[in-house]
Amino acid sequence: MKMTGKIIIVLVVLLLSTLVWAERIALVIGNGDYSGAPLRNPVNDAHDMAATLRSLDFEVIEKTNLDKRSLEDAAESFEDKVRSDDVALFYYSGHGLQVDGENYLIPLNADIDEENDVRYEAVELNRIIEKLAKAELNIIILDACRDNPFRGMRSTSRGLAQIATNKVGTFIAYSTAPGSVAADGTGRNSPYTKHLIEQMQTDLKIEDTFKEVRKSVIRETGNRQIPWDASCLADDFYFCMSCAPKTTEPEIVEPVAAKPRQNTGRDYTSSRGIEVVFVEGGSFQMGSNDGEDDEKPVHQVTVNNFYIGKYEVTQGLYVAIMGTNPSHFNRAGREAPVETVSWNDAVNFCNKLSEMDGLEKCYSGSGNSVKCDFNANGYRLPTEAEWEYAARGGNSSNGYTYSGSNDLNLVGWYGNSNSMTHNVGEKKPNELGIYDMSGNVWEWCWDWYDADYYITFPDDNPKGPGSGSNRVLRGGSWYIIASYCRVANRYDYSPSNTPNYLGFRLVRSSK
Repeated sequence: MKMTGKIIIVLVVLLLSTLVWAERIALVIGNGDYSGAPLRNPVNDAHDMAATLRSLDFEVIEKTNLDKRSLEDAAESFEDKVRSDDVALFYYSGHGLQVDGENYLIPLNADIDEENDVRYEAVELNRIIEKLAKAELNIIILDACRDNPFRGMRSTSRGLAQIATNKVGTFIAYSTAPGSVAADGTGRNSPYTKHLIEQMQTDLKIEDTFKEVRKSVIRETGNRQIPWDASCLADDFYFCMSCAPKTTEPEIVEPVAAKPRQNTGRDYTSSRGIEVVFVEGGSFQMGSNDGEDDEKPVHQVTVNNFYIGKYEVTQGLYVAIMGTNPSHFNRAGREAPVETVSWNDAVNFCNKLSEMDGLEKCYSGSGNSVKCDFNANGYRLPTEAEWEYAARGGNSSNGYTYSGSNDLNLVGWYGNSNSMTHNVGEKKPNELGIYDMSGNVWEWCWDWYDADYYITFPDDNPKGPGSGSNRVLRGGSWYIIASYCRVANRYDYSPSNTPNYLGFRLVRSSK
């Protein structure tokens, strides 16, 4: 049969040598708010692990800060969902300890003064493992080897004991060697969970995944923490099914024409080389009913015309204005986005750039008392509504999940892409010709963050709550999983925080 027009070859993917299970289900628990012995990261660990597993096609039950009854109920409910041909995964982050070779997970509000109390106040790990045993493949991941939190209780054993299993189809992973103690970490996640999330999204088999995690944790902790695992698997398993070894055969399909961008003729490049895109105002449906709770409800919002940077602020531009480069990934070419930048840094940059270009400064005041004059003609940060409207493609929107495509690989750097930022503009732009609004670096917005703000969100040029403790971030980054890079996803950080994945993009009001 003769075909006309341009032909695109689409690769049909066939997974090899990998057992296919009916369902992939997971119970994820993070306990951190212990009285007297709190942990800073387990709730973050659980949330980020759950998000990663969902992106890898797991059905996830996510629970945090559970007392004993709630922990046991969660395990019972999970057992009811497990079938004989499933993959069942249990992940726990929090306090755990051993008594006489038996491992226990410590719920909140446990009243433990001596070893004998543990049997009544904690949850025996083997009871949970037994509930997974009927699955075809069960995976137990324990980031639960923190030191004994009960200082009044004498114990000769540290960490967890090694678990013995003779069931084929079982994989057990510990954040550190049996009898040793793991670090909670000083970042958002524990060292173990941070590296595990990264490696789960690769093309490695489960055994090789944990080998790479082991190498990374050993390197980060200077040999103080050595992850451990025990395997009794008979089949290959990949966390990332789409990444597994593939063969290809061609299928020919007709291309789908992209919706052309409207040519406004109002884009411009400043004397400092800042390329700016004109965004024609309009109304759109903001948020997502399929996303996180803080993205709901979907609501109609109207924004006025504005200009937005075609690219994220680069290190070269930041150095030219501020005289320093705070970026962790300092690049000689200076075309990578500036990062390790706080919200306060971004505000100061906007004011200084405006002043140097003879424009009105938008910001006045300092700290939590900063105010923005949205009628000024200088540079500022976008409001959250402006950011999402531009990321969706404005009036030219094709309704994509990410900014410019439903395939994040085409438009964004994400999922620990080479463990650093990338030069701006290397991926495809969105419908308005704007680059990197999904991935690369998180972008600061003007708004204070409120998880419930959408419930009372004004529909005309909303500018966020009047106060708060954290500012809004949008767009995801090179470090994060795909779901955080959706145009509707919301995130927040203290305005003084400076992780190496925070940057920003410039906006100007249109008069």
